[in-house]
Amino acid sequence: MMRATLRIILLAAVSAPAFASVAAAPCDCKKSLTPAEARKAAEAVFVGAVVESHRELTQGGYEWRVRLSVEQSWKGAEGDDVVVYVTNADCSVSFEAGKRYLVYARRQEGRGRLVTDSCTRTAPFEAGSEDLQKLGAGKQRAAKGT
Repeated sequence: MMRATLRIILLAAVSAPAFASVAAAPCDCKKSLTPAEARKAAEAVFVGAVVESHRELTQGGYEWRVRLSVEQSWKGAEGDDVVVYVTNADCSVSFEAGKRYLVYARRQEGRGRLVTDSCTRTAPFEAGSEDLQKLGAGKQRAAKGT
């Protein structure tokens, strides 16, 4: 009996670090990109304010659909508004209505739509100051209604 209890305690002690490491690292980006690498890999790079966002059911499960009003663009954001999807739940970016974001988006293979996550360097505008310096002057959009 004592031997069985000791085995259970030993097994729990050995297994605990493995389970803890899975829970402690929910987002695992393959590579940390520099701003230049992220720009090169992206299909669209822009600063935009969230106009609307909502979850929708798609083939892969629930995803966030976010529409942003483009304020400044470096690549691929030609219209006044751009829609991006947040597809990677572990590495998702939380978009809040009215807030500004620096977005790096890529085309989703097989679907052609723009997708983003935190591995692309997409972040709230305030957190993107290093990126903004490295990106340089982007193309400014005229304010709506002017």
